[in-house]
Amino acid sequence: MIYEYRCADCGQITEARRYVDQRDDCPPCNYCGGTTKRIFSTSVQFVVSRAFQLECAREAAKLVLPQNDVEKKYWDTFGVVDDDEAV
Repeated sequence: MIYEYRCADCGQITEARRYVDQRDDCPPCNYCGGTTKRIFSTSVQFVVSRAFQLECAREAAKLVLPQNDVEKKYWDTFGVVDDDEAV
């Protein structure tokens, strides 16, 4: 995980990669070398598996790509997709 630490001397924020059980091992400030304290970041990181990303892309394609002959003909008039590319 990446944790954020604020310097007690200059107020700058330093990021450090730590294991969860080491999150309170505060690194020195990257700017002045001062003492830091862990802060709670407003940003959140999500880890999404590649399989889930692909499944979402497949479902989104169903909503966007032409599904029947009328839609395919409409798309073909604009040269957006040909019959081989449609899912």
